Amino acid sequence: MQVKVANSLDELKQWLFVTGLDTKFLRGHTHECYTLKPGISRGITDYKIIEKCERELLEEFKQEVHSQHKEKHFNNLSNTEFCFTNEWEWYFQAQHCRLLTRLLDWTISWDTAISFAIGSDIRNDDIDGAVWICQPLNNFIQAVKDEEIYKNNSPFALSQGIFLYAPVVYDDSENYEEKLGAQRLLGQWGKFSVQPYMDCVVPMEEQDGLKDCLEKIIIPAKL
Repeated sequence: MQVKVANSLDELKQWLFVTGLDTKFLRGHTHECYTLKPGISRGITDYKIIEKCERELLEEFKQEVHSQHKEKHFNNLSNTEFCFTNEWEWYFQAQHCRLLTRLLDWTISWDTAISFAIGSDIRNDDIDGAVWICQPLNNFIQAVKDEEIYKNNSPFALSQGIFLYAPVVYDDSENYEEKLGAQRLLGQWGKFSVQPYMDCVVPMEEQDGLKDCLEKIIIPAKL
């Protein structure tokens, strides 16, 4: 894994802009020591505990949504019906509502990544930030046609990692144009990675099969 330190914002932007964002994904951290672990696995080393917690959280979330009759706010990004659609919809819906899952969000927008790295947590203003760059290799399925990914894989029975778009967004508004705008924004800039339970307990940068596809750019707090 390559680690670089940016000496200026112009240098940082140059490094990010030439990475080939059609095939590489970015993630900004306000603290350069933060690792690439999804929320639910931080502080947990037993993947069986993660699986149990995640399934219980999802079940409680479903019950809460049903009790409040909020199902109508599910906004499917695909017109295709496939066998695991409900599992994926619930999974991303929970993540969107800030429940802990194995999903880790990325972007193909360098300015979005920088914004998260330098401005998303004022508690870390005096601490070096970082932008991670990932180019998925064979150990990750990169979703080209997301319908096939959702059709052939359950989020709870993955055999390898996946990069994909979210199939749903949550919107309290009944305004169609607002929902369409949210869909376009999500589809253009956002990606998510999710790994099997056994893999997600180890930070991505420490996994032997992923080290070669990761790059870390440290952003000094003085910039």
